[in-house]
Amino acid sequence: MKTLKNILYILPLSLAIACAPEFDEDIPSGDPGSADFTNYVAVGNSLTAGYQSSALRRKRQENSFPAILAEQMKLAGGGEFKQPLLDAGVGIGNTLNAELALGYTMDCKNERSLGPVPSAPQGQIDQFAPAIIGATVANGPYNNVGVPGAKSFHLAFSGYDTLNPFYQRFAIPNEPVINHAVRANPTFFSLWIGNNDVLGYALAGGSSDAVTPNTQFNQVYTGLITALTTNGAKGVVANIPNITSIPHFTTIPTSTPSLRQGQADTLNFIYASYNADLDSAVAKGQINQPQANKRKIFFTAGANPWVIIDTDLNGFVTKTAGGTWPPMRQMNSGELLTLTTPQNSLKCDGMGTASPLTGPNPIPAQYALTRNEIKSINDAVTSYNITIKQLADANGLAFVDANAILEEMEKGLSFNGVTYSTEFVSGGAFSLDGVHPNTVGYAIIANAHIDAINSKYGASLQKVNVNNYEGIVFP
Repeated sequence: MKTLKNILYILPLSLAIACAPEFDEDIPSGDPGSADFTNYVAVGNSLTAGYQSSALRRKRQENSFPAILAEQMKLAGGGEFKQPLLDAGVGIGNTLNAELALGYTMDCKNERSLGPVPSAPQGQIDQFAPAIIGATVANGPYNNVGVPGAKSFHLAFSGYDTLNPFYQRFAIPNEPVINHAVRANPTFFSLWIGNNDVLGYALAGGSSDAVTPNTQFNQVYTGLITALTTNGAKGVVANIPNITSIPHFTTIPTSTPSLRQGQADTLNFIYASYNADLDSAVAKGQINQPQANKRKIFFTAGANPWVIIDTDLNGFVTKTAGGTWPPMRQMNSGELLTLTTPQNSLKCDGMGTASPLTGPNPIPAQYALTRNEIKSINDAVTSYNITIKQLADANGLAFVDANAILEEMEKGLSFNGVTYSTEFVSGGAFSLDGVHPNTVGYAIIANAHIDAINSKYGASLQKVNVNNYEGIVFP
């Protein structure tokens, strides 16, 4: 079983044996081509704001991918890139938390391990205070209009500032995000939006939130492009990566540690009454035989799929002793668990298997993505990406295939002798929330935008050396 502890022991060695970075500093970088970088405005969500490790933090904002990109644009006539920066500190997340850091903790088995922990008891809640908000609003409009938590349709919603404190801290009351961007009068823009239209649903294991309908996304995205190009501005847009491939959904193993035969026998004894009640439910017409077969739970010596709640299972099953069984089954190949799945509960409380005291203990639905839920996510992303590419082509905009970049990173993406991947922590490109890139990852994204801009507009922006940016910091 691959644990975070195992992963972290690998990282220092892999960095130690990496080749020394090499970078050509002499590439010409002063030609904007047919683009005008005088006033670059970036529009998007947390990925544009520079959010990482579960928080927005000034240190990270200063190295957001648009900030990195704007620095390269300055060498080709670009102007000031103003961001709604927080004061220096530990940052603030959507639960008023501080940014995560690597730290040591003791688990339920008294084993010491290294993993994500809050860097402070709480985040910089003063950054949402009226006085600071007032000063920040007065200094606008801003060039970085990235709002953590924003979905596509939120960008066009009047009153979104009342719902999202990250936008409220620099918004004119009732001004839609896209209006703020247009008010900044861009000569060039970037737009990366749509991730959150599926991410909220995925993070909740499909148990809450909802995937934005394709028709709504198409309509909203068309309106955003129209607004940003009305004054003749050129720009670059990015599509949506396959979010089920990011570390948040690929780190927790989907099967148990190897079981001894005696452990498997004990679990089968615990589930015997459940399996018998499934047969009884078929005889009573509560469920059909295929449903019963899908729900039956058996364990063998070795690794076994975890038991999960699947709310798509139809029909109730009564217990011989009274009451009903929850809709549970063992995980199928290709299904996923979220990084937030309680590790101590898996290790010590029988979650995902059973407890000798309380019986079957399935993993709650909010921690698991089933095949049907994954299909809903992937179908939406495919549709969104068709819309984004079509509108990029129709409006003569540069296009970044962020989905392809993530696919490359799954196999290992090398820069000047150092390889980055989607592995949690040891991959080196994602932050400690497993969702957002770290600063190295944002530098990779900035370079992808530079490639697209240079190709589309004949510019000669110089790419940055991603190895010069801060990755995960070890205690």
